[in-house]
Amino acid sequence: MAKQTLKSKAYETIRHNIVFCHYAPETVITEEMLQSELNISRTPIREAINRLEQEGLVEIKSKKGIVISALNFEEVGMLYETRLLLEPYVIRTYGSRIPQSTYVDLFKRFNSLLEADSKESDFDIDDKFHQLFYNVSQNTYLLEINHRLSGQITRLRVLTRTFAKSDLTQTTHEHLKIVNACLQSSWDEAADLAVEHLKRSRENSFKLILGGKSPWSQQN
Repeated sequence: MAKQTLKSKAYETIRHNIVFCHYAPETVITEEMLQSELNISRTPIREAINRLEQEGLVEIKSKKGIVISALNFEEVGMLYETRLLLEPYVIRTYGSRIPQSTYVDLFKRFNSLLEADSKESDFDIDDKFHQLFYNVSQNTYLLEINHRLSGQITRLRVLTRTFAKSDLTQTTHEHLKIVNACLQSSWDEAADLAVEHLKRSRENSFKLILGGKSPWSQQN
């Protein structure tokens, strides 16, 4: 396997395991453990870890080793501050670049979740929806910021959905309202609805943290 392919495999696999909380926040991992799990040599793993450190997903501590970054009150606050600044903007600015057929498909898929009364995670459709507006922007800086944000967003979503499944229906209703506004080309309304959605999501995340619950500690 080519070196670049090994580098990509190491990075993508480790990142996936972090953002989907297979490696829980504050867990300590080692290069040896990763070598054994991935069957990859040390060099690609080190390069992947360095890249993940730049993204804020791991911390390298001298006496501990490689530590999966925490999702604490401060981190969540900064995450939502950034999302509240950027997501309404990209919806308002770039929403019109997305074909109506895409919005129709999203509307149908979100409705299907409600009709099925599904309690399963809808990460694929959720991720697609939130990434859509960044992807059509073709703005390199926005895309780079969003890539870094996306890892933390997914981690937080996995944890809060796991421990607050009753929130799934409300979240889906909120997504439907935003999509419906986009179908009407009401970009200001869609942006405002996104703000409401993000603020409610932020409050739920804060409640989880401030309530003294530590879902990841159960996985250590």
